[in-house]
Amino acid sequence: VIRPPKKTVERRVRKLNPLVNTRAMLKLNPFAAVMKRKAVLTAQKRLFDRDVKLAEKRGIPLDPKSQRKVKMLALRKEQI
Repeated sequence: VIRPPKKTVERRVRKLNPLVNTRAMLKLNPFAAVMKRKAVLTAQKRLFDRDVKLAEKRGIPLDPKSQRKVKMLALRKEQI
């Protein structure tokens, strides 16, 4: 006796690792986007502060972009 053939094909959805895949993580935790952005901004700030301290310590001038940023930060501190 032969069974009748299965006419429908069952498709599966690939399980994505949320620790690797950003879209999968955002589906589980929408706040992950905020945390990721904060981590990137913190890393950039830490690198900038390090460059400024090294430039002061070595006595070399900063590049114009960094000089402008230092000036803007000083102006903000004055306003506060």
